[in-house]
Amino acid sequence: MEEITWYAKQRSQMEEILWYMEQRSRSLKDYRKDKQRQWDDQAARDINRRYLNPHEEDTQQMLHLLKQQQTLLKQADSQIESARDCRVKIEKLSEEIERLLQFTQQDIQRTYSDYHIYLDNHLEAKSLLPKIRELIHQANQVGS
Repeated sequence: MEEITWYAKQRSQMEEILWYMEQRSRSLKDYRKDKQRQWDDQAARDINRRYLNPHEEDTQQMLHLLKQQQTLLKQADSQIESARDCRVKIEKLSEEIERLLQFTQQDIQRTYSDYHIYLDNHLEAKSLLPKIRELIHQANQVGS
């Protein structure tokens, strides 16, 4: 659980940093726009072309990629949550299966016990058949 809390804190910090970076980038862009009217000579164009424009492009690309990463992390969070839900369901089903297996094993043990009782009774009945035949034969002779 500590990992989840740590991860949530990291994600929150990332969102704050991204927001802060967007604000700073927007402020710099607005500042450049304001100064562009006042500072419009060849040296300014060179500085813009060589440094500030590439910096702005890099910043925009970085912000875009960070937002994309944030979106992917949110999707991963959703999938992780779904996997956690599945794990909980699986654990519950596993417990139910284990319980049913125990009942089944008990039923099988009872069935084997009943089968052995049947075999004992069957053997005993079979062993009594000759005596029963003899008694029936004697009873038939007495009655004749």
